[in-house]
Amino acid sequence: MRLKTKFESENINGERVFVAIDSDILNGLIRANGTASFILDRLAEDVTIHELISMVVMAYDVDRDKAHSAVERIVEQLRKLNLIEE
Repeated sequence: MRLKTKFESENINGERVFVAIDSDILNGLIRANGTASFILDRLAEDVTIHELISMVVMAYDVDRDKAHSAVERIVEQLRKLNLIEE
């Protein structure tokens, strides 16, 4: 899976704000915390959900269940916005 569009991002008041380059896919912005930003960055390339979970485990030194929950929640939100290409 990967993102359908590329994003420009900026750090604003401790949050990272992503703006879609292709306004036909998303006309707006996404505010993201550190974990969501990390996942959005990794979704610029084609990855599996299991690869994302492993990346989060290694980057944040969390257990696999906690990483799985975070990745699933963020990916599901991106799917609802139709931003994921499976």
